Amino acid sequence: MPSYIHRKNHHFIQAGAPICDPEVLLIELNGNEVQIRKIGVGNKELENSRKILYETLPDFHRP
Repeated sequence: MPSYIHRKNHHFIQAGAPICDPEVLLIELNGNEVQIRKIGVGNKELENSRKILYETLPDFHRP
């Protein structure tokens, strides 16, 4: 699961697994500011791959 935490002077950014969350993170740094945007990259081929993975590995995490 993606998570974003800001504590004191630190930013902790954890991206999700692409197979679960078909998106990329665009992280922009500007001085003391951090801006994070999600960009969807899902497509039919990725959806089909996810179905195969879930059928083959029934214990695999599902969002």
